[in-house]
Amino acid sequence: MSINAPRREFDIYTCQFVSRGLVFDEDGLPLPDKVLAKVMDDDYKCVNRIELKDRKTKRLYYHETAKDPINNTYFLRVANERMLTVPDEHRGTKSELEHPYLYVFVLAGLEQPLVMIEKCRVCSQASGEVARVLSQSLSKMLVKDGWTLTLRKCETTDTHAQCLTAMGYMMDDPVKDINTLEELHGHENVGNLLKKKRGPKRLNFRNCINNKTYADTIIRLLHEYIDGKTKPKDIMRPIRAALEVGAIRKVTLKEFESEFGDIMNDSSTMFDNYQNLTLVYFKDEKMYNDMRDVFAKYSAKKTGR
Repeated sequence: MSINAPRREFDIYTCQFVSRGLVFDEDGLPLPDKVLAKVMDDDYKCVNRIELKDRKTKRLYYHETAKDPINNTYFLRVANERMLTVPDEHRGTKSELEHPYLYVFVLAGLEQPLVMIEKCRVCSQASGEVARVLSQSLSKMLVKDGWTLTLRKCETTDTHAQCLTAMGYMMDDPVKDINTLEELHGHENVGNLLKKKRGPKRLNFRNCINNKTYADTIIRLLHEYIDGKTKPKDIMRPIRAALEVGAIRKVTLKEFESEFGDIMNDSSTMFDNYQNLTLVYFKDEKMYNDMRDVFAKYSAKKTGR
């Protein structure tokens, strides 16, 4: 359900956390709201930026801080990009890139954290798309601490209405059918702004795939085997299986993290050892052999047992 804040309309989502069963010390499993608050704070301080990337389409979304956080509430602008055809006095028309944005409020300090996503007045799907990508991206950040996250649209309460009433007045840019970064920051500044925020060119895990024809399939299979896993042995089993049959080449830790996140906790030695085919791992293990058989179908070479 959606409700009206001053001048803007928002969809409300609750954060549904699922424990991945990590074993911690005597202090126990970190509370998910505390972990979420740390992820958001690290992003705000640019210590560890959240990459808003659609797992299915690989589309990247830009985000920036709209206002300094207050009591573990974080205020973001999230933008995608679109190409427009606009009039041109010399050529009649020309293509122009612009970045429409929506406001996203992450209330990480609540006992039940909430996410409030502005509804687009032009595209009814925009809020849901942002919710899906944010859910995927936050889960990728949270999994190393033992949690995954799903955003569930929820019914409005008086508390939600009070939050939106307060926060709605904080955003002082004019409300239009579409608000863009170009109008907010100036066309001449947006290119450098996006480049600076996104940082250096990211590594692409697809470069590790030997047969590019099957790149999407191999990456999808690796995600099916790896996502949600927390033990190095379980994470590396499919990587080694794919490597052994020639579906992928040896992967660097940075290349791995560019696709799957820092779930190996920067353990480069262990990561490399599992890819050393002269060392014995998973000997006569049925699960490993089954994975080898799957990846062999998409290999760039033929191998036998």
